[in-house]
Amino acid sequence: MAFGLARALVFTWSTGARPWFDPMLAIDGNSYLAGMVEIVDRTGPLDLTDIYHSPGYQIYLAGFYFLRHDAEGAIVAVKLAAWALQLLCVVLVVLVGRRSFTAPAGLGAGVLVAFSHSLACYANLIQYEVPLAFLILAHTAGLLTFPLVPRRRLRGALFFLLGLTAAAAALIQDRFILLVPIGAFCLWLAQRDARRLVLAYLIPAMLILGGWAAYQTRRTGAPTLISSGAGFRFRIHNNPNAVGEAFPYVEPVEPSGWRFVISRPGRYVWLVKERFLYLWDLKKDLWYLGVPGMRGGGASAFQVFAVCIFGAGLAMKARSDARSGRLREHAALYLTLFCSWIGPLLVLSSSRYNVPVIPILALFQAEALTRASAFCRERLKSGGLL
Repeated sequence: MAFGLARALVFTWSTGARPWFDPMLAIDGNSYLAGMVEIVDRTGPLDLTDIYHSPGYQIYLAGFYFLRHDAEGAIVAVKLAAWALQLLCVVLVVLVGRRSFTAPAGLGAGVLVAFSHSLACYANLIQYEVPLAFLILAHTAGLLTFPLVPRRRLRGALFFLLGLTAAAAALIQDRFILLVPIGAFCLWLAQRDARRLVLAYLIPAMLILGGWAAYQTRRTGAPTLISSGAGFRFRIHNNPNAVGEAFPYVEPVEPSGWRFVISRPGRYVWLVKERFLYLWDLKKDLWYLGVPGMRGGGASAFQVFAVCIFGAGLAMKARSDARSGRLREHAALYLTLFCSWIGPLLVLSSSRYNVPVIPILALFQAEALTRASAFCRERLKSGGLL
């Protein structure tokens, strides 16, 4: 793990103050940098001009720019913070693995997160994926481990922090607004004494997100939940010209949006299938990062293997939880993945939309690998080879 994190830090050092190491991966970086400066120098966070591109991430960047008031210095600080957040993800995923999986699975997941090529790359881009991955993992870890907090008052404080975490994740990526009802449901489901404290979770989340939505709707004159452009995205990615990938945008034709979904359900199902392939890098889009040391068929085989290992780990864990009666206890794991996937599958997709849940995916992959390893050891022992 230490070697993987050191390798990621060396990569950060080599990229310096460059906001992206490859022009193809600028993605929305220019918009984020413009918003960062605008928030500090002119508008403040509430009157941000561009709320089409992740308002929460622009506010996050503005915090670094406010402290340094130097764009290059802020970029370096953002990258170092992303590396630190990847380190915290390693720590958290090991702890979650020990609590909700097994100690070997937790350690295996920690290794996978430490060596994650995608996390290392996105930590060195002006993109929100790594901070969002930390928020989602912290939220999930809190939902899974709160029964360990002995005192009621401390639990109330933890629930309040989890509500803030869910709100922050939603402001960064609006599809994660579903974390709020998911979190409340998991807390309510877990045990009776926690149900009375669910308000401690909901109040901060609802105040922040409700206040933001009310202010932006009033300011823009159009219904706005978190970011603008939801209708545009749905139309441009659901019409006869759509091919399933997030970018580049296609020229939309009618029927589009809900009319397309209703009138051409077969084509829509085909698009969902294509989005699944792009989500898992089984089809490569403009932002494909590649696999270190592999090209062509080797990289494709690696991606298929990674998906199969995850699927096997998910099935094994779900079956084990169902048999042991722990599905309610571990509901946050499964529902968080649902929250992450529902938007990309139904609207627009890219493998970068899987990056924020890489630590959770790693837990299931490590579960499959550790079980396979244990099975092989048992077979070898029974055959007299060990």
